[in-house]
Amino acid sequence: MNKIYHEPKINSIIGISPTFNLSEEDLKRRGESFLTEQTLRLAGVRRVSNDVGHQILSKDTRQKDVEYAGLGIPCFQHLDGDCKVSHWTIRRDIPDYEKNGAGELKEKRKYIKPPTVKNQLYIPPMLPTELLQRTDLPIVICEGEFKAMALARAATNDFTSEKWSFVPLGLSGVDNFKKKGTSDTPHGQRTITEELTDFQKINFDRANVCICFDSDLSDKPAVKAARSRLSRFIKEKGAKVFHINFPKVYQGSSTKGIDDYLGAIEKAHGLERAIGTFLEMLEKAQLPKKPKLLTAENFELVEYGEAERAAGVYYSNTETGESFRVCSPLKIVAETQTERGENYGRLLEWRDSQNRPHRWAMPIEFLHSTGSKLAEYLAASGLEIMPSRKHHEKLAFYIATAQVDKTFISTDKIGLHGECFVLPDKTFGSSENQIVYQTDYDGHHNFKTAGTLEDWQSNISKYCPNNSRLLLAVSAAFAAPLLPIVHMQGGGFHFRGATSNGKTTALYAGGSVCGGDGSEHGFLLPWKATLNGLEIVAAGHNHNLLCLDEIGECESREIGNAAYMLANGRGKIRMTKTIAVRHSLSWNLMVLSNGEHKLSDKISESGGTVKGGQEIRLCDIEADTGGFGLFENLHGFPNGQAFSDYLRQASCTYYGTPLRAYLQWLVESGLDEIRSTWHDFKESFINSVIPDRAKVPSEVLRVAARFALVAFGGEMATKAGITLWNEREALEATKTVFRQWLGGREGSGQTDVEHGIRQVRHYLQTYEQSRFQKSLSNDDEDRIIERNGYLRKNDEGREFLIFPESFRKICKGYDAKAIAIAMKEKGILQTDNAGKTTKQVKIDGKNQRFYVINERIFTFDEAEETKTANA
Repeated sequence: MNKIYHEPKINSIIGISPTFNLSEEDLKRRGESFLTEQTLRLAGVRRVSNDVGHQILSKDTRQKDVEYAGLGIPCFQHLDGDCKVSHWTIRRDIPDYEKNGAGELKEKRKYIKPPTVKNQLYIPPMLPTELLQRTDLPIVICEGEFKAMALARAATNDFTSEKWSFVPLGLSGVDNFKKKGTSDTPHGQRTITEELTDFQKINFDRANVCICFDSDLSDKPAVKAARSRLSRFIKEKGAKVFHINFPKVYQGSSTKGIDDYLGAIEKAHGLERAIGTFLEMLEKAQLPKKPKLLTAENFELVEYGEAERAAGVYYSNTETGESFRVCSPLKIVAETQTERGENYGRLLEWRDSQNRPHRWAMPIEFLHSTGSKLAEYLAASGLEIMPSRKHHEKLAFYIATAQVDKTFISTDKIGLHGECFVLPDKTFGSSENQIVYQTDYDGHHNFKTAGTLEDWQSNISKYCPNNSRLLLAVSAAFAAPLLPIVHMQGGGFHFRGATSNGKTTALYAGGSVCGGDGSEHGFLLPWKATLNGLEIVAAGHNHNLLCLDEIGECESREIGNAAYMLANGRGKIRMTKTIAVRHSLSWNLMVLSNGEHKLSDKISESGGTVKGGQEIRLCDIEADTGGFGLFENLHGFPNGQAFSDYLRQASCTYYGTPLRAYLQWLVESGLDEIRSTWHDFKESFINSVIPDRAKVPSEVLRVAARFALVAFGGEMATKAGITLWNEREALEATKTVFRQWLGGREGSGQTDVEHGIRQVRHYLQTYEQSRFQKSLSNDDEDRIIERNGYLRKNDEGREFLIFPESFRKICKGYDAKAIAIAMKEKGILQTDNAGKTTKQVKIDGKNQRFYVINERIFTFDEAEETKTANA
């Protein structure tokens, strides 16, 4: 033994030997880990028996099968260079064992100290205490007493040098750099955590401190977290902190601790190489890495439950040791973006507690929204997640950092996109890039399913044949997806009639093709509530059917504009807060509506002007067929009410599957083939219901084309095996309804012009006696205060001479010139020049121009009907 260092004196107390008493076996085991006999002598290590260990640990009663024999390690108080033993720590030969979560036996209570002893920093007794105040030497903090002894050997070149290369210190546990205690407060005692008193003996200001924990650090997140906490603690004292890492195995030898690592090197290459290796490690010690942003590596998706943990997304942080279950299994399927590289998002999939699948294309904005918007939406859709900020934040990180190898094209509109058809939760058809529905507003929709296609066929479709209105409504649902395929503009049908005649049932039946929401309303939406968000509702039904219930509940002044907007397919242009033009919503859809009154009557309630385009876009269909209300065939039901009640209930029970089967069939059939088939079908339909196209205006032909598309949709669904109707069932029913519409239409000319003529007629009928002077003389006794013109009689009857300005006012809301030309063509308006619509009449000797209207204006509808019938 070198004379520079002396073995400490050990008092013979409580049976501990005052002289070194380690056995050859003890020395052999310790020697394999860079601990020599000299090192252990200088540290004052002694072997203690079970009885002595029992006394040291102050055990009042002996526990059966518990052994306290082992190596006693003295911990010294360094007081002015004098070392006195403060307490003993025993490394037990036979520690306790317990099973971990994997069922493996692990050592427990291997190192024990008396219960009254608090945590202390282990300072090797051979270390001069004045070195604790020097800042020119690195400080090395390791795990445990034996490792600190081994490093003392390396720091002194096997105790041959008075100069230390570094200052080794040992923690009795990776987290034992603080002690726990209590403090008195006005409300009683509270637990406090303070730094170890021993740290106050060390000058950390601008010192270099290296933390050298065991090599299995990466396998133990809690230990790595403890190292991070210790690093922060020492930094706060003004030191610069470094981390030393070394391999778990060296030339076949396990190297858990630094003493094992240096022992393996010494065994293979000698003492000098071992010491030199550690000094080189000190020089190359790395600064602690700054905490990284969470990455995909911090998360693990466990799709199926395991023995030790349930299925879910798990978070773990090797820096802090934090680990917990974030939520139930959540798959990040793909990244989403538009074809122009905008509106990024993530496609998510999960199952709720009832094992029902959910799929959502989440806009990326959800990850950056305030509060818990993302977690709230997912939780409401069945994802299991704890209601804490920590879980919500990790959920967002998991979605944001997930590595995906797929990119899907996103769209904010359902409907046809290229060769694919998109619904909110499913895309039909194949494409180079899958297309998904993604919106920045609530993704709630009614395109859900219930029951099977066979259920729908047996309970709804079965009862449509021989019922023209039911066939029309259901066929309209199948026609709507064809709108973009055949390049037609949308429109709709308004079923009108008395209460309880079954008109709403037609909407239920048509809506059942598309979906429902599980409520008694099925696929129907109320006109009244819908007007507030009409644009969003319409866009959410793009290339599909929209069913609007009870037009009578709406403000009459809004109905006309709503009909135009729905058919024209474009919302208002709005500005953003930054005065930029916001993208306006658009759509193309088929509408089914109902109410007690005609659309024109509803518009007129508030004094509005009925435009022909409004009626053409939403055609009035008389719901009463003349049979059993809406129905012509009750299919065995006792009355119309019972039949209607049944169909309503069935439509809210079985829905959505027909549309999905139909869309799949469409995309598989080939859209070009459908387009070519449609052209011939349309021409045949129109020719059969309008033999002479030249005799009807273009508006009627447009309506005929829409009816043709409805028939085509019904026939295509029948061809696909979805309706189970007979061939031509939908076609003949649609023809029947069209002929009834055309026959019930007031006139056969252009609708706006016809309405204008009727408005003029109504004005003349109302104010004939009060606003038209019967004498062509302007004598005071004949004058009328609010005069619009003159009334005179001739051999052919009455003639109204209307001032040009008054005529334009009477035609308010319509094109006065177009109305005048039409009346001229119908023989209602008298002129004196082929190029004019006014006639010159002499009043009080002066020629004036008037619109001269004869009595034919009161009967022109009858003449038109007779002409149509004869044709």
